[in-house]
Amino acid sequence: MFEKYGKGKIYIIAYCATSLLLILLTVVFFISYGMISFKGNNLRLKSINTGLVTMFDQNGQELAMEWTELSTSTISPVTISYLGEVITYEFYIEYPGYDMPVEIFTFPNGEQIISEMFGFFFENNIPTYKQTDEWKLFETLRNRYGDSNMRIELIGLCVFGFALLALGLGEVIFPESFWRLMHYFTVSEGKPTDFALIMNRLSGCIYLTLPYIIISVFYFTGMNA
Repeated sequence: MFEKYGKGKIYIIAYCATSLLLILLTVVFFISYGMISFKGNNLRLKSINTGLVTMFDQNGQELAMEWTELSTSTISPVTISYLGEVITYEFYIEYPGYDMPVEIFTFPNGEQIISEMFGFFFENNIPTYKQTDEWKLFETLRNRYGDSNMRIELIGLCVFGFALLALGLGEVIFPESFWRLMHYFTVSEGKPTDFALIMNRLSGCIYLTLPYIIISVFYFTGMNA
């Protein structure tokens, strides 16, 4: 194949194919990360702002998650509004009648679950409340979009992935040039051994696989948040 098409063309094709695959995985990651399901409705991310996340379902109905800044007694109260119903979550450092921090989760029907930070229930002892659709919705929204820096982190993740991809391809295609660059200040007019070139190509292959591992880890942890 190298004799028929030339090394240059093979390397260019390999670079383009690998880049396209990484771009495809990145696009799938972003699309999936912006979609969740709640009670049979598919919600798609609309916007992320400081203190506000909005989504819309297949019928155009909007979901809004709002949270406030830190206060002296409450950490980031969260309110989720959807289809005329409201879900609230509050974490109190100091709460009347309790000696330790508590979290309060309020369902749309007004039912409240009060527990302390280690999971011991004080009122309405229903350990299964974290299996409800409402709690899973809250957990998913908070874990995925509660951080206003999420977009910057995701963009940084993709830039880092493409940098690793370029470095890996460079070491695989030009192992001798990378060896000279790595030993620029320590070797003068030297040549790498065959073993050194093999190790450079091996490290290049590792760099090529890292972007896919990183994207996959963020994808699955995000989907299962």
